[in-house]
Amino acid sequence: MIWGMALKSLVAVLLAGAAALPAGAACEPCEQARALRAEGKCKEAVSLLKKAAKADKQSAEIQGLMVMCALDLGKQNDAGAALPRFLGNQPTPEQIAEVRAVVAKAAAPPPSRNVVVRAPDGTEPPILLVYSGAAYPPDAREFGIGGSVRLDAIIGVDGTAKRIEMRPDGNWAALQQLGFEEAAVSAVKRWRFFPALLDGRPVDAELTVVGIFEMVE
Repeated sequence: MIWGMALKSLVAVLLAGAAALPAGAACEPCEQARALRAEGKCKEAVSLLKKAAKADKQSAEIQGLMVMCALDLGKQNDAGAALPRFLGNQPTPEQIAEVRAVVAKAAAPPPSRNVVVRAPDGTEPPILLVYSGAAYPPDAREFGIGGSVRLDAIIGVDGTAKRIEMRPDGNWAALQQLGFEEAAVSAVKRWRFFPALLDGRPVDAELTVVGIFEMVE
C-alpha cells in the first residue's frame, strides 16, 4: 500500500512538471548561439551548437543555425553538410525563410551555361549553395581525350540531387568507359541546394547539367 501511494505521488509530480513546460519552449542553446552570432562570435556559436546537436538530433532550429553560422564563417561545405539535416527535421516556414535568406546572400552562381534548373510554376527557385566541377578522368587526361556529358536529376526537398540519369550521345560508350560518367555523377552528388519553395514548403525541382571536361595545364 505504501509503495503504491509513493508511486502515485511520483507520477503526479512528473505530470505536474511536464504540464509546467510550455509547448514549443525555446531552445536555450539556440538563444545563446543567436546572441553569439549577433556579436560576430560565430566560432563560439558553432561550438555550442555542435554540443546541443548531440543532445537533440531532431532540432531543425539547431541545424538551421549551424547553416547560418557556417556561412557567416565562409565555410560553404560545412553549411552544405548541415543543410539536409535542417531540411529533414521538419522546419517551420519561418525557419525555412530565415535560413534561405542567409543562403541566398552567401551562394555564388554556378556557370550558367553548365547548370539549368527548372522549378514548378509559382515556386521560389532552388539556390545552389555548394558547387564543384567534375574531376577530369585520369585515363582520359593521359591520352588527351576531351568529352562532354549531359545529365538530368531531381533536386530533392533535402537539397541533394537525386535520380541522376545520363543522356548518351554518339560517343557515349567511349566516354563512359573512360570515366566521364562516374566523374560527372560524383560531382553532382556533392552539390547542395536550398530547394525550391511552394507556399513556404520545399518541393522537388528539375536539374540539367552539361559537364564539359577541359584539359587544365
